[in-house]
Amino acid sequence: MKTETRTSLQGWHFLQADKKLAYGDERLVKVGKRMEMSWRDSSGHIRRNPVRPELCAGGMHACQHLRNVIGYAAGPILCRVTVDTDLDISSGKFCGRFRTVEAMVDMTDSLKALIIDCFKYMAKSQNDKTIAAALETTLLTGRAFKVPNKIKSHRRNLAVEALSRPPHKTIKFLSYNFTKEQLAWFYRRFAHYVKKAGLA
Repeated sequence: MKTETRTSLQGWHFLQADKKLAYGDERLVKVGKRMEMSWRDSSGHIRRNPVRPELCAGGMHACQHLRNVIGYAAGPILCRVTVDTDLDISSGKFCGRFRTVEAMVDMTDSLKALIIDCFKYMAKSQNDKTIAAALETTLLTGRAFKVPNKIKSHRRNLAVEALSRPPHKTIKFLSYNFTKEQLAWFYRRFAHYVKKAGLA
């Protein structure tokens, strides 16, 4: 971790579905609006935070690479951001006093498509393919997840666990279950959907 002399850096950041800041801040984020780190006082008012930005303690955070941002997804709204002033930088992430969203997109449908891709990619047996097809139906239509009772496997349990979470949490969960080789494919596929959404 180090404080940089650079005045700004571009990166990636996920927002909640309501496009508001987390951790009790709740200010609405808009494209082009430069927002300063703050804190909420005992009366509920948002105040300017005089403390120097510090990773994981306080500041406007972002990730340098797409592969890093998945682990910090607070919601489905992916943003391309610029962070500036008093930068604190570590491996893969950084923070500063101000953050400006240059562009944002709701990735909910893209993340669902990525989840489906993941299960199809992992499917080696016919049972795995049946599970992947059932998961796809559930994600795209909202119907109940139905797999024949005779199919009992780790992959089925993984699908049930994945469907119990919102998409932005599911992709994080799945990434923890991948091998190094699978992760490389996963990051490339995620980048594909980000590019398709017009952010990269």
